[in-house]
Amino acid sequence: MAVGRSYGRFTHIPISELVKGRKEIDPEGTLWLSVMESTGQPFFMASNITKQLARKILTHETRIDGGDITNMWGDYIHSAIERINTRNAKKIILYLAKNSGTEFTRDEIRENLKLKLTDGQLEQRMEKLVKSDILAQGSTMFRYKGLGDPIFEVVFRRLYEEEIEGVDIASLEEEFEQRFSSLKGELANARGLAAEEKIRYYLSQAGKKGVLLSALSLAPVSEDRGLGSFASINKRSLHLAMNRRLEVDLFAQAESDDDPDMVAEVKDWARPVGAEAVSEVIARKKAIEPLLKREAVFLMYSESGYTRHQADRLAEHQILACDATLLPPA
Repeated sequence: MAVGRSYGRFTHIPISELVKGRKEIDPEGTLWLSVMESTGQPFFMASNITKQLARKILTHETRIDGGDITNMWGDYIHSAIERINTRNAKKIILYLAKNSGTEFTRDEIRENLKLKLTDGQLEQRMEKLVKSDILAQGSTMFRYKGLGDPIFEVVFRRLYEEEIEGVDIASLEEEFEQRFSSLKGELANARGLAAEEKIRYYLSQAGKKGVLLSALSLAPVSEDRGLGSFASINKRSLHLAMNRRLEVDLFAQAESDDDPDMVAEVKDWARPVGAEAVSEVIARKKAIEPLLKREAVFLMYSESGYTRHQADRLAEHQILACDATLLPPA
């Protein structure tokens, strides 16, 4: 008989049941999520994370009636608060958790929360909370901030916010779902910037080596020639009529007037680029060309490649269709 603990309850499992079949782990299950948490991997690092999985994490692992993470954080929070002053400690932790990333002085904390404490009394409580790893010290000994741990915040607010401010759990779930959507947007933006930096570096090296245009395209090019060195490779904002602007992901300006500039559109999508996005890039090329002072080569980079025939469509409009398979190993 094997004795274990699952979701806050002891379990007794016959050895015969444990060894009768091959063990499998659900990558979206609670066991693997616990592994990610214990090893310090953020949940949002997974490329296939979905809104449903995020809700599963929040509702299962942080549920009040026995989720593993709630059990661990809940016991720790309760013991830390009991050693200080229950009501004031909860209010302080909640306030700093809801304003995570912002530092507050003791005067600001006392004034904003209307605490009837002297500066000395508040300093003692704040020192105990910091030593308990419930709060973090700010840039000076007079300043404090939340831990910046979203899982801790979820657990704490589920356990205590209704008691402190009368907020129901349903509204918290809606708020966290909105926050998750915002985090996904930030993640997508960060990945896009990382892809742009990768292409910026590659184009810089390709220009120095005189790499042929055909080496940058999945489809045949109409006129093959070598790249020249680039003086700069940056984002570019082009002015259109009616005070409109057109943002270019990367604009590479050639060092020599005899070499063409390059305009690059970068897509770091999890799926291949399809007809709609290709049509948009073709339209953007037509809008950009009249605004340029000299000849330019147009390139579209897709981290995940293209759907059928789309590389050929780009080639028909003199746009290089590049993807990760054409880049040298990092």
